[in-house]
Amino acid sequence: MGDMRPLRQESDMPSRSVIALCLLAGWAIAASAQTSTPLPPPIAEPQDRPYPGVIRLAVDATDVARHIFRVRETIPVESGALTLLYPKWGPGTHGPVGRIDSLSGLVIRADGQRVEWARDTVDMYAFYLTVPAGARSLDLEFQFLSATDDNQGRIVTTPEMLNLQWLSVVLYPAGYFARQITVEASVRMPDEWQFATALEVASTAGATTTFKQASLEVLVDSPMFAGRHVKRVDLDPSGLPVHHRCRRGHDQLRRAGVGHPGQL
Repeated sequence: MGDMRPLRQESDMPSRSVIALCLLAGWAIAASAQTSTPLPPPIAEPQDRPYPGVIRLAVDATDVARHIFRVRETIPVESGALTLLYPKWGPGTHGPVGRIDSLSGLVIRADGQRVEWARDTVDMYAFYLTVPAGARSLDLEFQFLSATDDNQGRIVTTPEMLNLQWLSVVLYPAGYFARQITVEASVRMPDEWQFATALEVASTAGATTTFKQASLEVLVDSPMFAGRHVKRVDLDPSGLPVHHRCRRGHDQLRRAGVGHPGQL
């Protein structure tokens, strides 16, 4: 019997060569993929300067049966490249909680003509577009598809009451502090519903309420609670207008499958 060690060494050489070639090929493919997909342009850093014009935001909250908020938004713009952002962070949160996965059906128009947009391939909360020459505003339409079941997230609407979080229903231009962007918001409620919010009312027409202009920062920090059963109590009738609103309907919420009003 001879020494078999040289035979084992010879038999290992082809397999080692194959492994080396596979690793080299894999590295080349990965490097090619990295170089062939350019990174998106950087998102403009927010600056502490006023945004020119007033954003008008109209929310239709009447589709409580299907838990859909329908949004129309008009943003004053100048021609050229523009980045729109969906809120990623919210007041009192400790992570990027913006429900971008529930934003649906985004259509953007300028002077009645459709404007194409592209999603940022790195930051899913950013949308790139080019404002056509001569356009002075963009008209946006989209829907916020709120949860219909506990396993989809926080339930914010039922047939009896709802919680409108403004940061879920707004897009805004990049490059400005939220406190420097002015918004005039309005909401349409189901018939005979009442609401409570820190925003000041400017006017009411039927089921639609328009609020006084406020900064985007104030808007997203002023959620609205609304429902069929709302009672308003004056805490100091002879002094400043301070009110407390009570929402009734806990039994209705339980029948709708919501265990506690805190889930709204």
